[in-house]
Amino acid sequence: MELNNFTQLNAQYSSGLMPDGRSCVVIVAKGSWAFPQCSGGEAILLDPESSLDIITADVSLGQPGFTPILYENDFARFKPQCDVIMHAHAYPLSNKPEVEVGLKVGSELDKSFRVYGPRQWVKSGWSLSLSKALPFEKQIIHYGLAYGGVDYSEFDSKGIAHTFVNNPLGIGYAPKTNVNDLDGKPAPQLEPLNQKITRFNQEIEPVSFGPISRNFKDRLALAGTYDEYWEREVSPFLPDDFKEAFYQCAPNDQRISHLCGGEEITLSNVMPEGEFSFVVPDTHIYVSAIKSGGNEQLLDVRADTLIIEPELRRFSVVWRASIPIEYYSTEINTIIVGQPTKAWRLARAKGKEFKVLNGGIR
Repeated sequence: MELNNFTQLNAQYSSGLMPDGRSCVVIVAKGSWAFPQCSGGEAILLDPESSLDIITADVSLGQPGFTPILYENDFARFKPQCDVIMHAHAYPLSNKPEVEVGLKVGSELDKSFRVYGPRQWVKSGWSLSLSKALPFEKQIIHYGLAYGGVDYSEFDSKGIAHTFVNNPLGIGYAPKTNVNDLDGKPAPQLEPLNQKITRFNQEIEPVSFGPISRNFKDRLALAGTYDEYWEREVSPFLPDDFKEAFYQCAPNDQRISHLCGGEEITLSNVMPEGEFSFVVPDTHIYVSAIKSGGNEQLLDVRADTLIIEPELRRFSVVWRASIPIEYYSTEINTIIVGQPTKAWRLARAKGKEFKVLNGGIR
């Protein structure tokens, strides 16, 4: 299969699986823009070498499975909504121990929470109290610092440790741990605006701007049922109750309609400037497939992932399309990303071969 890319975006394709069990080809394009020089200015499209790569395998902050996901595999077949992901640090205005951070995208997403400096549980008599947070100049934000985690002090009858299923990667969850053993242990540094930790055994909502892993409760519930019936009658295909929303890696409150372009992004206290804003550029691109018989089929392509990285002063957009394999694996001859030139179409009609790479014909 040949991929012709007439854009300044990175583009790749891979095999995929439809919910009905058919194989398909998934096409992904990805581009990055530099933040404008000043808030409200125009973002600048970066060249492919400076852009965020297309991710073919999950990337974690540390040990996979035990640390938060940084980038998830880009080759999901379909996302019903747009994931908005932000990898950020908190910047208090004057080296304070806490700050409120925020992310707004158009009229659909408006999320804020508090970020604290390092703090811990301190034994006080027969109970625990929360130490004062330390002042900070810059504090990373991720689910590893939000409420949650695994309590390894006791296991159930199946040998499984007690886990906070809404965020297995967090800190502070310790329902079975002896109070004495919590003395000096770190406490969560991220809190919702409407919840405040006041005692050690208090459960609160985990908050962050990053991706949620596939084993988070809200996401795992969409994966379907893998029981004896599935193993006997359906495997290796997806179960009947599988939902493609499982591919959404953003928290529920960071999922919006597919991007169209023109959405205003406002960031609060995740950059030294305090508040910063920019606009997502036009997100419409041409993607098509030419089958072995010569017919070209225009594909439905959606901009379904927005990744914001204030520390790198850039943001990235992922476009996705797919086409089912109807009969045989070689029936799709060519994938086109971006509007082909007249010269390319004429050359193809005459049987001439061109190599097209990132907007240029060679």
